[in-house]
Amino acid sequence: MKRIILLVLIFIAFYGNAVCEEIIYRVMFNSTLEPEAHMESNINIDEGEIVYFQGKLSSRQILPFPQHNFQIYVRNEQGYTGWIEEKNILLQNNIALPNTITEKHWINSFYQQFISGAEKETLFNYESFWKNDFRNFARSYDIGMAMSSWFEWVFPTCFTISNNIIEISGLYTGGYISFIIINKKYESNFIEANVLCIRKNDPHPNQHQLSKRFNEGEVYKLIFMLDGDYLDIFVNSDREKLTTLIGVDDYFKNAVKDIFLDNMINLSRIIWPRRADGSMDYPAPAGVDLSRTYEKIILTNTSNFTPTHRATDNLRLRDTANTSAKIVTTLLKDTEVQVIETGTSTTINDITANWVKVISSTGFTGWCFSGYLEEIEVNNFAASVVEGEMSVQKNNKKNSLPFPLLLAIIGGAAVAIGVVVVLKKKK
Repeated sequence: MKRIILLVLIFIAFYGNAVCEEIIYRVMFNSTLEPEAHMESNINIDEGEIVYFQGKLSSRQILPFPQHNFQIYVRNEQGYTGWIEEKNILLQNNIALPNTITEKHWINSFYQQFISGAEKETLFNYESFWKNDFRNFARSYDIGMAMSSWFEWVFPTCFTISNNIIEISGLYTGGYISFIIINKKYESNFIEANVLCIRKNDPHPNQHQLSKRFNEGEVYKLIFMLDGDYLDIFVNSDREKLTTLIGVDDYFKNAVKDIFLDNMINLSRIIWPRRADGSMDYPAPAGVDLSRTYEKIILTNTSNFTPTHRATDNLRLRDTANTSAKIVTTLLKDTEVQVIETGTSTTINDITANWVKVISSTGFTGWCFSGYLEEIEVNNFAASVVEGEMSVQKNNKKNSLPFPLLLAIIGGAAVAIGVVVVLKKKK
């Protein structure tokens, strides 16, 4: 009996420490703390300051899809509390996740087949709620919903992965689960995060597999295995993966909804997910121009490539100077580029700079935002040394005498010396 009580106490202590562990953030950008009382003034907070998680998460929903802009309730070292934009802080002693993870919408991989032409009812194989329970739920919830078709309410279940929060949104008819990241580690194809399920909104409990798996107030270990644009998720020590996601852009995610609503989509704008080896699970529908859909485009000849700038972060290269333009490729951090044209000025992420057309060292040509480029410094000393050596060589050649003339001069000198020697001997 004592042994059982001891084990229970150890269990409580372990999870109690996990939940009660103080979550500390470092402020990445000059920000403000927005107090809960609207009559109070915002508190300015500087880059580099430390703030502490105070147990609350807020979000503003972005329509038409259940996507959120997050705020975290924190306390600074002076004791002031308030809401701060989640994107402005980072877990202390953690590195930021790359944009290739945080800027994508991660949706279930099976949604691809609907863009490839699968019948709507195929969704029942994955989300049986729409076949078995939607009608009863709609009747009890909303008159307008009850009179509409099930597919008008389909949202792609979406994972949002940021540096501090993981949220699953679009659980059937608008449910969501939010996690605060307690700590995490990241490698090139692996993320492991201890998370606290801080809130859960489920209009129809225990219907969705993800809703069944997580409970508010509990701590979990989430393991993400990256394979190109694919992401396998495991929970705690489970060997069976929870789900497989694909990382897509806004247009792809919105296209899933449009397919169910019978709206037209532009297939040439669909960027199909690929695994790290270049393979894909679903081929493109007939008639899609692969040179526009994928990154397999004709590369630019780089034989005369002269780098002028270097990417300071992973940077999207687009076919025109616009954030909504098709992505040609993503330039990895430190990729060298040659700027060949300068476009208009714009402001992105509070950085004002020009769009520039570049050729990358990897052979891609397109437009990118120069706010994330740094100029490559030319080694003037080395250049001057080379120029100096060349000038010395030129001067040496310029001052040197023709060989026959040089030979004649040497011969004449020898004869003169001989004559002098002979005269001295006669004396």
